[in-house]
Amino acid sequence: MVNISPQRVRKGLFRLLNGPKDVDRWDANLASKDRQSASPAHQELFRRYCNDLRRVVRQVEMNWVGELGGWASEGRTPVEAEKELWATYPAGPAAHPFFVALVRRYWLGCDTLNKSTAKEQRVSPEQFLLGWLLGDPEWEEMVAVIACMPYWPMGIDAEGNWI
Repeated sequence: MVNISPQRVRKGLFRLLNGPKDVDRWDANLASKDRQSASPAHQELFRRYCNDLRRVVRQVEMNWVGELGGWASEGRTPVEAEKELWATYPAGPAAHPFFVALVRRYWLGCDTLNKSTAKEQRVSPEQFLLGWLLGDPEWEEMVAVIACMPYWPMGIDAEGNWI
């Protein structure tokens, strides 16, 4: 497990859940939905996301711990190595390309479902990827890794669509 401070997690959660509200997007008027009121297709996609998230977080954490060990073996104390690694990779394990790809794949998957689902069953991608995990102790470790992201790795085209 990666050492991620509670303060980093709190700040990250606020940033990631609120940041997308600052952009002109086609789905800006979606109310955040709880999982039970989302479409069955969203719920199935979430099940697949959770399976992939668990697997990818384990991979990126192992990579992070390996990097940390490498830095420490170069004569740094474990504390110095950790501090330097975080300074070099401020997004921590969330900077790993596998993790970024996972977030993008499921964000765009949620967006695609939203475009083909009744409005009352749509859910904002940030709620889908992060909000639905909150409050469940099983997902605390995964939430901490997500919260390290400085921003969602998404863009908006001229029509307000996610890309």
